Amino acid sequence: MRWGPGGGWIAGLILIGLGLLFLLRNFGVPIPEKWWAVFLVLPGAGALWSAWRIYERDGRVTGSVRSTAIVGLVLVVLGVSFLAGFDWGVLWPVILIALGAAVVIGGYRRG
Repeated sequence: MRWGPGGGWIAGLILIGLGLLFLLRNFGVPIPEKWWAVFLVLPGAGALWSAWRIYERDGRVTGSVRSTAIVGLVLVVLGVSFLAGFDWGVLWPVILIALGAAVVIGGYRRG
């Protein structure tokens, strides 16, 4: 059995988790309606962890660190917003503001 990256154990754990989730729901355990948003939060947290590891290795904020952290942050924010039931009518302007700020900061650093 292979436990390294790319092994089938990740898919197996996902299937086990989904099976347990549906079994608990069948037994009447209250499961959040938007449980699927966890599949946004977990990869987002993984991307943030990867960004931190790259930063530790390089000792500075590189383009790779920045892009990986942005992807992770976007996934975590989206997942948490779905889980918390935020109203997208209120949230989407905040996302536009954050994206605009990122563009301004990125342009300022290069200039």
